[in-house]
Amino acid sequence: MSSGPFRRICGAIGLVAAAILAASAAALAQSGTFAFAVTLYNPLTNASAIGYVQTDGFDAELISRFTYTEADGLEYHGSPSFSPDGSTLLFVAQPSDRLPQIYVQSVVDGLTEAITTDAEKNYMQAVWSPDGTKIAYAAADRGRLEDIFVMNADGSGSVQITDTPELSEIGISWSPDGTTLLYVQRESQLGYQLMTIPAEGGQSQPVGDPALVGTTPKWSVDGTRLFFATRDMETLTATIQSAAPDGSDAQTLYTITGSGDSAPGIDGIAVSPDGSTLAFVLAEFVSSVNGNLDLVNTLHLLSLETLEVESPVWITDGLWVGSLDFEPTTVQ
Repeated sequence: MSSGPFRRICGAIGLVAAAILAASAAALAQSGTFAFAVTLYNPLTNASAIGYVQTDGFDAELISRFTYTEADGLEYHGSPSFSPDGSTLLFVAQPSDRLPQIYVQSVVDGLTEAITTDAEKNYMQAVWSPDGTKIAYAAADRGRLEDIFVMNADGSGSVQITDTPELSEIGISWSPDGTTLLYVQRESQLGYQLMTIPAEGGQSQPVGDPALVGTTPKWSVDGTRLFFATRDMETLTATIQSAAPDGSDAQTLYTITGSGDSAPGIDGIAVSPDGSTLAFVLAEFVSSVNGNLDLVNTLHLLSLETLEVESPVWITDGLWVGSLDFEPTTVQ
């Protein structure tokens, strides 16, 4: 999986699953119980899926609630996004006869429906609006870079929001009031810049001056903060950052430094519905028993109140893991 649609859907870093260290009792006491959808891929069977995970901060259980490749004929699942009422899961997957498309699946009965069918367009990400009436998505015509679009929840009325043939735009996050899209604009010389644009279209604006650099951005639940990840290849450091929506008051919430000559990476950031917790996937190179470097991933929960990190125990039996989204209702 060093290339191909699944790698692009899940981010720039390929992820290989591994066991996760247990959280301390003190950190566990501060955590609730959460559930979220997560991208999965089995490299042995070439089966991909959106899985369902529950965690109380100490243990994380993987439940096969959503559909795998063998059952639905789809490959390279990614970009899971729950509808605001939790009844429907939105995701991107690749059918056998065309580029990746956008699908919805009923959480109750598993019925799956394609809401795009354009064989010449590559759909990379799809996200529900806060009121569930719209879907923002990143897509590109064959051979071109991604732009951002917004359509109705049933797939009708698509409107192109950005039009930048020389730039790639992805990593979309809706503001809680549904008026603004936060996203990543990629340009070879400038790297990954954070941008905003009105959800109805208009002039895009960089977040900060100079623009903040980061990936996988997310709004806070109350709309007062932005969260995003950074990766520095020179210092071999990855961070999770927070800033005001105008780019001011930037703060580092979490830092990890790699060993050897490879920087760790952070992918799959998601914010819990109650706004208390940020979940993320950390990818690192670690030494294996035979002395080789293996890329492994770990699921972590960052308390946005105490900045303590919990690392629930989760054995994924060789599954590769990518992006994730919290289920709207937090179970206490």
